[in-house]
Amino acid sequence: MKLEYVCTVEKSEEIKVPQIYIFHLKGEKGEKIKLELPVAIVNELPPNAFQEGRKVRLVISTEKLNPNDWPLLMTGYVYLKKKENDLRKTFISIGGLILRLDTSYDINFEMMQKVDIGVTFI
Repeated sequence: MKLEYVCTVEKSEEIKVPQIYIFHLKGEKGEKIKLELPVAIVNELPPNAFQEGRKVRLVISTEKLNPNDWPLLMTGYVYLKKKENDLRKTFISIGGLILRLDTSYDINFEMMQKVDIGVTFI
């Protein structure tokens, strides 16, 4: 299974302890994504990679992604899925950091399923 989103960076927050950024992304169909990344990794990305207003392509796949195709590639595990009213929330742990995906539709990932997460900058 492979999900692909073209998102706009809406906001970024820097958390001083433990030195992470939280990036708030919005998909073209209204999906909301929060992605936590360490400052050290963000500093290795192209300048202004997650600048507000910038477009990014984010892919979440149960199949292995080719590292040569992605400036940012991570592996994570789906650890929580819940429904609140009409909102479906899927949480993926990336080595302790979190990718949270809020959608109006079901995501067919299994609990503890391993996924690759690739990000490119448009």
